[in-house]
Amino acid sequence: MLPAIKDYNHAIQDYQTCIKLWPNDFGNYGLLTNLYERMGKFNEEIKVYDTLIKLDPQKLDNYLARAKVCLKVKQFETALSDANKLISVSPHNDELYYLRAQIFNEMKNYKQALADANECIKTSIDSNKSPYLLRAKIYQNMGALSLAERDRAKAREIESN
Repeated sequence: MLPAIKDYNHAIQDYQTCIKLWPNDFGNYGLLTNLYERMGKFNEEIKVYDTLIKLDPQKLDNYLARAKVCLKVKQFETALSDANKLISVSPHNDELYYLRAQIFNEMKNYKQALADANECIKTSIDSNKSPYLLRAKIYQNMGALSLAERDRAKAREIESN
């Protein structure tokens, strides 16, 4: 549990001590990443995920979490590498295509971003407005304004149902 009194620096020291004492107790790493996230210390959070991946490279959740944080701090190559690894293992997961579309969009690789947004929509098992809003953003960035508006309208339609 995160400290309620927001003495984050003391909490960091406590979690780091616990990790040194019990390096295979992954719960402490999770608490530390949550704390770094809350503090906006994203580069420190990434270092914890790097450690977790070294300790257990088969635990794919850590790659997903690291990719999302790397996207926030514009470490696109690591984010893309993690997303590609995840998609190679789970090629029908719409969340992964959504993530990679976000990464490509931020990298201004709109063609690939659009392909992944389309794949996200195609593989999605539920009606979700987020992929349509992302694709609208990509179309907007590409200058395809009528297509962007079409996807925003689709997102509004999904939201109203």
